[in-house]
Amino acid sequence: LEAMFAPRGSEMGSMVDILGIGVIIKGESGIGKSESVLALIERGYSLVADDITQVSLEDGSKVIGTSNPITRDHMEVRGIGIINVGSMFGIKSIRSVKKVDLVVSLKAWNDLPDVERVGMEQAYHNILGVEIPHIIIPVKPGRDIARLIEVAAFHTKLKIAGYNPAKELNDRLVEQMAAAAKKV
Repeated sequence: LEAMFAPRGSEMGSMVDILGIGVIIKGESGIGKSESVLALIERGYSLVADDITQVSLEDGSKVIGTSNPITRDHMEVRGIGIINVGSMFGIKSIRSVKKVDLVVSLKAWNDLPDVERVGMEQAYHNILGVEIPHIIIPVKPGRDIARLIEVAAFHTKLKIAGYNPAKELNDRLVEQMAAAAKKV
C-alpha cells in the first residue's frame, strides 16, 4: 500500500545497475549516454530504464528507479533504432527496479571550466527530496566513458562501505606534514 501512494517523479536519463549500485546517467542529447549504457550492458551490467527513469520514494529516504512499463527492456540507439536489450543480451541484462545510489552527468569537456579532480568534495543531486551523490564526467573523443561510469560506481560502492580514498590520501599527507613539522 505504501508503494502505491509513494511520492513519484521522473528523471531525464538512463539507469543501469552496476554491481548493485543504481546509476542514473544524464546528459545532453547526443553526448553518448546510449553508447555508454550499451557498453556497460556488454560488460555484464543491467539496464533498468532508457532515456527517462521513473522514480519513487520508499521509506521516506530510498529513491527507487524503474522504467515505463511500455518501454521496459527497450532502448533507442541513434542510427540503429529501437532494440530489445533482453532479447539481444539475455535476461541478466535487464532489471525492473533498482535503488538509485548515484547520478552521473556527462558534459562536454569544453563546457566545464573546473572539474573536481581529487574527490574530497561530494556534489549531490536532489531527487524527491533525497540527496543522491552526483559526479560530472567530462566527455571528449577518445575517452572510455563507460569505463569511467563503471569506476564511479565502484568508487561509490566503496564510499557506501565506509572507504574514501581521497580522505585516506589527505590523512597521509597531513600525517607526513605533521611529522616534518616536528623535525624542524
